[in-house]
Amino acid sequence: MKISVVGKKCPQLKEMLQSENIPIYPPEEADMIIVYGGDGSLLGAERMYPGILKYPIRDSETAPLCPLHSLEKQFPLFLENKLERTTLPKLMATVDGNEKMFAINDIFLHNRIRTSALRYKVWIDGVLYAREIVGDGLGVATVHGATAYYRS
Repeated sequence: MKISVVGKKCPQLKEMLQSENIPIYPPEEADMIIVYGGDGSLLGAERMYPGILKYPIRDSETAPLCPLHSLEKQFPLFLENKLERTTLPKLMATVDGNEKMFAINDIFLHNRIRTSALRYKVWIDGVLYAREIVGDGLGVATVHGATAYYRS
Protein backbone atom coordinates (compact mmCIF):
# COMPACT_ATOMS: atom_id res chain seq x y z
CA MET A 1 0.00 0.00 0.00
CA LYS A 2 1.34 3.43 -0.96
CA ILE A 3 1.21 5.85 1.98
CA SER A 4 1.20 9.64 1.97
CA VAL A 5 1.19 12.10 4.87
CA VAL A 6 -0.56 15.47 5.00
CA GLY A 7 -1.11 17.97 7.80
CA LYS A 8 0.51 20.97 9.41
CA LYS A 9 2.90 19.17 11.77
CA CYS A 10 4.11 16.11 9.85
CA PRO A 11 7.91 15.94 10.42
CA GLN A 12 7.63 13.69 13.50
CA LEU A 13 5.24 11.31 11.75
CA LYS A 14 7.37 11.21 8.60
CA GLU A 15 10.45 10.38 10.69
CA MET A 16 8.55 7.56 12.41
CA LEU A 17 7.45 6.10 9.06
CA GLN A 18 10.96 6.36 7.63
CA SER A 19 12.42 4.66 10.72
CA GLU A 20 10.14 1.70 9.91
CA ASN A 21 11.30 1.76 6.25
CA ILE A 22 7.85 2.81 5.04
CA PRO A 23 8.19 4.92 1.89
CA ILE A 24 6.15 8.12 1.64
CA TYR A 25 4.50 8.96 -1.67
CA PRO A 26 2.90 12.16 -3.00
CA PRO A 27 -0.83 12.27 -2.09
CA GLU A 28 -1.89 11.91 -5.74
CA GLU A 29 -0.09 8.53 -5.95
CA ALA A 30 -1.20 7.19 -2.55
CA ASP A 31 -3.62 4.41 -1.69
CA MET A 32 -3.98 5.85 1.82
CA ILE A 33 -3.31 9.30 3.23
CA ILE A 34 -2.39 9.66 6.89
CA VAL A 35 -3.87 12.99 7.96
CA TYR A 36 -2.06 14.41 10.99
CA GLY A 37 -3.85 17.28 12.72
CA GLY A 38 -7.41 18.08 13.72
CA ASP A 39 -10.81 18.12 12.03
CA GLY A 40 -9.78 20.90 9.67
CA SER A 41 -6.85 18.85 8.40
CA LEU A 42 -9.14 15.91 7.65
CA LEU A 43 -11.70 18.11 5.90
CA GLY A 44 -8.97 19.77 3.84
CA ALA A 45 -7.46 16.43 2.85
CA GLU A 46 -10.85 15.10 1.79
CA ARG A 47 -11.49 18.24 -0.26
CA MET A 48 -8.10 18.04 -1.98
CA TYR A 49 -7.92 14.26 -2.42
CA PRO A 50 -11.43 12.83 -2.62
CA GLY A 51 -11.75 9.09 -3.08
CA ILE A 52 -8.43 8.23 -1.41
CA LEU A 53 -8.63 6.36 1.91
CA LYS A 54 -7.87 8.66 4.87
CA TYR A 55 -6.38 7.68 8.23
CA PRO A 56 -6.77 10.63 10.62
CA ILE A 57 -4.36 10.87 13.54
CA ARG A 58 -4.98 13.66 16.03
CA ASP A 59 -2.23 16.07 16.87
CA SER A 60 -2.39 16.14 20.68
CA GLU A 61 -1.84 19.92 20.69
CA THR A 62 -4.65 20.57 18.19
CA ALA A 63 -7.07 17.99 19.61
CA PRO A 64 -6.28 17.46 23.32
CA LEU A 65 -9.74 15.97 23.97
CA CYS A 66 -8.97 12.96 21.74
CA PRO A 67 -6.10 11.16 23.52
CA LEU A 68 -7.05 7.75 22.04
CA HIS A 69 -6.49 9.13 18.54
CA SER A 70 -3.04 10.59 19.25
CA LEU A 71 0.08 9.67 17.31
CA GLU A 72 1.48 7.83 20.33
CA LYS A 73 -1.62 5.59 20.57
CA GLN A 74 -2.34 5.14 16.86
CA PHE A 75 1.09 4.56 15.31
CA PRO A 76 1.65 1.17 17.00
CA LEU A 77 -1.82 0.05 15.85
CA PHE A 78 -0.94 1.13 12.32
CA LEU A 79 2.33 -0.85 12.36
CA GLU A 80 0.59 -3.95 13.74
CA ASN A 81 -2.24 -3.67 11.16
CA LYS A 82 -4.81 -3.49 13.97
CA LEU A 83 -6.82 -0.57 12.64
CA GLU A 84 -10.57 -0.76 12.40
CA ARG A 85 -12.03 0.70 9.20
CA THR A 86 -14.88 3.17 9.59
CA THR A 87 -16.76 4.73 6.71
CA LEU A 88 -18.10 8.23 7.26
CA PRO A 89 -21.30 9.25 5.50
CA LYS A 90 -20.63 11.71 2.69
CA LEU A 91 -22.78 14.16 0.82
CA MET A 92 -22.63 14.60 -2.93
CA ALA A 93 -23.94 17.66 -4.74
CA THR A 94 -24.13 18.11 -8.49
CA VAL A 95 -23.95 21.61 -9.95
CA ASP A 96 -25.51 22.23 -13.37
CA GLY A 97 -25.77 18.49 -13.90
CA ASN A 98 -22.05 17.83 -14.25
CA GLU A 99 -19.77 19.24 -11.54
CA LYS A 100 -19.81 16.96 -8.48
CA MET A 101 -18.82 18.05 -4.99
CA PHE A 102 -18.36 15.73 -2.02
CA ALA A 103 -18.37 16.63 1.67
CA ILE A 104 -18.00 14.92 5.03
CA ASN A 105 -19.63 17.70 7.07
CA ASP A 106 -21.90 19.90 5.01
CA ILE A 107 -22.66 21.57 1.72
CA PHE A 108 -24.09 25.09 1.52
CA LEU A 109 -25.52 26.79 -1.52
CA HIS A 110 -25.75 30.58 -1.62
CA ASN A 111 -26.29 33.09 -4.39
CA ARG A 112 -23.31 35.24 -5.32
CA ILE A 113 -25.66 38.23 -5.35
CA ARG A 114 -26.85 38.35 -1.75
CA THR A 115 -29.93 40.46 -2.57
CA SER A 116 -31.30 37.90 -5.04
CA ALA A 117 -33.07 34.64 -4.30
CA LEU A 118 -32.05 31.23 -5.57
CA ARG A 119 -34.32 28.86 -7.47
CA TYR A 120 -33.32 25.23 -7.24
CA LYS A 121 -34.54 21.64 -7.29
CA VAL A 122 -33.62 18.98 -4.77
CA TRP A 123 -33.16 15.26 -5.40
CA ILE A 124 -32.49 12.86 -2.54
CA ASP A 125 -31.03 9.49 -3.54
CA GLY A 126 -32.07 10.14 -7.14
CA VAL A 127 -35.71 10.93 -6.31
CA LEU A 128 -37.05 14.43 -6.95
CA TYR A 129 -37.86 15.84 -3.52
CA ALA A 130 -38.81 19.43 -4.44
CA ARG A 131 -39.53 20.77 -7.94
CA GLU A 132 -38.71 24.39 -7.20
CA ILE A 133 -37.56 26.05 -4.04
CA VAL A 134 -37.04 29.80 -3.83
CA GLY A 135 -34.88 31.04 -0.98
CA ASP A 136 -31.63 32.67 0.04
CA GLY A 137 -29.75 29.39 0.31
CA LEU A 138 -29.64 25.73 1.16
CA GLY A 139 -27.67 23.87 3.77
CA VAL A 140 -27.37 20.09 3.95
CA ALA A 141 -25.35 18.42 6.69
CA THR A 142 -24.35 14.97 7.85
CA VAL A 143 -24.50 14.19 11.57
CA HIS A 144 -20.90 15.43 11.79
CA GLY A 145 -21.58 18.73 10.06
CA ALA A 146 -24.81 19.59 11.86
CA THR A 147 -23.06 20.04 15.21
CA ALA A 148 -20.37 22.29 13.76
CA TYR A 149 -22.93 24.41 11.92
CA TYR A 150 -25.19 24.98 14.92
CA ARG A 151 -22.29 25.84 17.20
CA SER A 152 -20.84 28.42 14.81
